[in-house]
Amino acid sequence: MTALDLASGQEIWGTDNLAVRESIGISADGRRVYVRTTENIIAAVGSDADSQETVWETDAGFGTDNSSAMLAERDGVVFYGTGNGLLLALDGATGAVKWKHRVGVALLNTVTPLNGRDVIVTDFDGRVTLVSNDK
Repeated sequence: MTALDLASGQEIWGTDNLAVRESIGISADGRRVYVRTTENIIAAVGSDADSQETVWETDAGFGTDNSSAMLAERDGVVFYGTGNGLLLALDGATGAVKWKHRVGVALLNTVTPLNGRDVIVTDFDGRVTLVSNDK
């Protein structure tokens, strides 16, 4: 993972300890960048540090994932839809897994959270699903 200065394009910091792929998102307040690695890990990294500052790192147990879906935060909950049809909800401040829901087996696109518990999900097969969870 590499952080760049927006104005100059110069590298601020780079690291090998988070093998981040395409999946990335930002917290509502802009203070955390959420990333997904290729194997089980979702992490939050500070967005304004001069060096890599991992806020939290969670083994979410989703297996190998090569989806390009973004991580999305709403009402303090981070949502991510995996390449194998699993919808994850994590606490944005701590990274604790709040719940998981199997939508199907197809790749989930970037999800649209309506609030901290209701999420619209579309998958690669064209299905649209509203997932609601009170946890």
